[in-house]
Amino acid sequence: MPDDPGERGVECQWVGDLPDYAAHCKVCPVAAALRTPTENEGAGSFYEDDICVAKYDFDGGENPKLLRINAKDMVKIYRTVPSGWAGGILLDKCMEEVGLPGWFPIKYVELYKDKENIP
Repeated sequence: MPDDPGERGVECQWVGDLPDYAAHCKVCPVAAALRTPTENEGAGSFYEDDICVAKYDFDGGENPKLLRINAKDMVKIYRTVPSGWAGGILLDKCMEEVGLPGWFPIKYVELYKDKENIP
C-alpha cells in the first residue's frame, strides 16, 4: 500500500474561510502527510502549497513571468529555487486562485500563521 495518502485516494475535506486555514493545517493528518518541501529549504523553509502573506509590494514591471504582489496579498507557493525566488499565485479571501502564476522574491512574503497576519 502506498505511503502517500493521495495515492490511496485519501483527501482532506476541509471547508472553511481563510482565518481557519492555519489552525486546520496544524491538526490535519492528510495535510501533514502531503506536505513536501520545495527545492530551497534555506529560503524560509517554505513548502509546496504553503499560504503566505506579502510583506512588501513587488512590481514585476513588464515581465509577464513575474507576479505583481502588494503588501498583505495572499499567495500560494508552488515552488522555490535556490536563487531566492518563488513561484506562486495570488489568492482571494475565499482562497480561490486569481490570475496567472508568476515568480517573486521569496523574502517578500512570510508564512501565513493565523488571522493576525492577514488583512
